Amino acid sequence: MRIFFLAFLLMVTTQSCFNNLTEMEVLAEGVHKIEIKEVLDGTQYIYFKAIEDDEEYWYATMKTEIKVGETYYYKDPLEMPNFTSKELNKTFETIYFLNNISTSANFEQAEDKMKAAHAGAQNEKSEIKIEPLEGAITIAELYANKEKYAGKKVTVKGQVVKFNSGIMDMCWTHLQDGTEHEGKFDLTFTGLDEYKVGDVVVIEGVVAIDKDFGAGYKYELIVEKSVTKK
Repeated sequence: MRIFFLAFLLMVTTQSCFNNLTEMEVLAEGVHKIEIKEVLDGTQYIYFKAIEDDEEYWYATMKTEIKVGETYYYKDPLEMPNFTSKELNKTFETIYFLNNISTSANFEQAEDKMKAAHAGAQNEKSEIKIEPLEGAITIAELYANKEKYAGKKVTVKGQVVKFNSGIMDMCWTHLQDGTEHEGKFDLTFTGLDEYKVGDVVVIEGVVAIDKDFGAGYKYELIVEKSVTKK
């Protein structure tokens, strides 16, 4: 009788452990799971407080629908200490910018969509024709000879097609000038000067190639430390 009872107890315990294991969610390497507690809407970004591993953290991602109480998954966070959101008039002691977020732990498709909307991706080509400027370089020429210009200061004239501010304490400006090299026509500049979409500007900065800021901010070509030339 005692042997039967021990065998029965072992079977119940084993079954219970098996059930617990099957209920556990096994996440792929690098995937994080969070539960949303608070959401703050911005113009270009959405900010949210969430629980991860029993701790509360602040996160931000490009404008999308985030619901309080729902569970989401993300990868490759970019930590930003002492980040101030001008549009929210709020300073976060630490906030994590996310390039990818999904309601599913298996979110390769969602990740691709986020990358397409990300600052690093090319925008849709606009019908723009910019008059050449003496001493300036075209976007096509810069892409065609990026190694030649790497680390050098260049001047580019173009039209602003996208502008974001307050990311890593910098403004991110996308220019197009109507020229193109092998399907590349959109050039990103980082600096402190602010512009409006539609502005035709002349910007000077230092060329960097194969730049990786983390969290999906990867650029084959980018112009840094940019300033407006009068």
